[in-house]
Amino acid sequence: MNNYADLHIHSCFSDGVLTPEEILTDSKKKNLRAIAVTDHDTFEGSSRAFKLSASYGIEVLMGIELSCSFEDQDIHLLGYFKEDVSHIFKPFLYKLKQGRIERAYKISDRFKNHGIAMPVEEMVINSESIGRPHFAKELIKKGIVGTFEEAFEKYLSRGKSCYVEKTKLPVLDAISEIRKYGGVSIIAHPALIRNKLILNELISLNPDGLEVYHSKHTQEDKIYLYNLAKDHGLLVSGGSDFHEETKYTTIGSVKLPYYYLENIKEKLY
Repeated sequence: MNNYADLHIHSCFSDGVLTPEEILTDSKKKNLRAIAVTDHDTFEGSSRAFKLSASYGIEVLMGIELSCSFEDQDIHLLGYFKEDVSHIFKPFLYKLKQGRIERAYKISDRFKNHGIAMPVEEMVINSESIGRPHFAKELIKKGIVGTFEEAFEKYLSRGKSCYVEKTKLPVLDAISEIRKYGGVSIIAHPALIRNKLILNELISLNPDGLEVYHSKHTQEDKIYLYNLAKDHGLLVSGGSDFHEETKYTTIGSVKLPYYYLENIKEKLY
């Protein structure tokens, strides 16, 4: 078995397409030693993968990706845990889920203004963590757009007619919540943050690490972020950010050497 991990994978419980079982099967085929299912604002997919890990012979780190804000920027924070903490996180995540549902209905109303009916009730029932990608999938299904990129460019990106601001979760609150339950917090895909100047401010909030290796990071990004992490004594993490199979992103398309995972596990309580 190769000593590699992919610590950023999304399942059908948020905006991915594969079940946890399918993710584990594919990860085994890819010869990965460890993975983390990190769905948006829910542990459902991660918890299932965690319970099934032994039967697939793959190590699973409990994970989540929290949607946060900092100085009017969208910031995503990855949280990793050594045990299944889904039950104790339920009250905290319930508030986030309700915020996502309210936002989904507002987005649906915006689409009505374009004469586009969205099955929002069905979408809410069928998703643990509804978000804009679910609306993009509906647009593709209806033949209104051809790709996710087109859906976001025309309707769903910030500033477009169907964009609705999400519920604000301050980064510091998310870091504190993760730490309270023995986890480590990693700033996700930091090279994709719109305002590059705030990264040092985010580091001052005392997260545990940076996602250095990511499918959308350039080699220059990786070198810069690796040195930044080392300069500040931060953990190094990475993963594919897999949602569905594309030309550029598959499970394991970003391979994190296992010793980085060992460093993460040493910091877990």
